[in-house]
Amino acid sequence: MNAIQVLDHLAYAVVTPDARAEHLKPDGEGGRPTLKQMQEAVGGWIEIVPLPHDTNLMMVVNEEGLLEGLPVNIFASAIAGQPIVGNALFVPDEDLD
Repeated sequence: MNAIQVLDHLAYAVVTPDARAEHLKPDGEGGRPTLKQMQEAVGGWIEIVPLPHDTNLMMVVNEEGLLEGLPVNIFASAIAGQPIVGNALFVPDEDLD
C-alpha cells in the first residue's frame, strides 16, 4: 500500500493534535457530513485545506484555530505540508461541493 492509498483510508477520520483518530459517521444527504457535524468535529467555523497529494481527500480545520491558540496537529501538518492546529477532519472532495 502506498502513501496515497493510506491517505484514502482517512475518509471521515477526525485526527486530534495528540494523534488520536475517531471516525465521523456522516448524517447528511447522500452520506455526506453536515456543516454542523464538520463544525463540531473541528470545534468552530470550518476552513477547507486542499491536500498537496494526488488524493481525493480535503482537510477540514477550525478557521480560527491559530487565533484560539489551538495546539499544533503534527500528523495533519505533515500531510498538508503547512502548519495545522486543532482537530483535522478528512473528507472526500466530492462531499464538499
